[in-house]
Amino acid sequence: MKREMATAKIDLVQGVDSHIDSLINDLGNVLAIDSTDLSNTDVMFAYDMHQKLIRHELLTVVTSHLKKIFDKSKASLDDTLIEMGKSNEAVPGTTTLMYENESFIFQKKMNRAGEQLTAKDLLTSLNRLGVTPETIKKATKMATTEKRGNIYYQIECND
Repeated sequence: MKREMATAKIDLVQGVDSHIDSLINDLGNVLAIDSTDLSNTDVMFAYDMHQKLIRHELLTVVTSHLKKIFDKSKASLDDTLIEMGKSNEAVPGTTTLMYENESFIFQKKMNRAGEQLTAKDLLTSLNRLGVTPETIKKATKMATTEKRGNIYYQIECND
């Protein structure tokens, strides 16, 4: 089963890559550039950007779809364990054997539990301990730093 699964994975990835490349080629032919005032280099850059925008847009859809079906697959594994009368719970800091047969070993690994501190809870606790609101406000201002926002690549078709 190991060899068959490895071959299936390679075939799957190659098939996805091949299909995406085929779609890029098909959609890449739908490029209208007014090259009247453009140099050959500018036309090449425009074509290259066109291809990369197509690839990115297709990969966005594939990634979103795969994330959804991946999450459903994990839920399905958990549901099946429960239907079999087995626990689907992982233990923090360990790797737990969930199921095993002749072909597969299914384990869940869970990182150790951590601690979390929210700014709101800290401010509330400081206030309860008698720290003055002015001191809390001053400390908050001193400790506040700018967090860079996430970047989202958004691509839409113009026509």
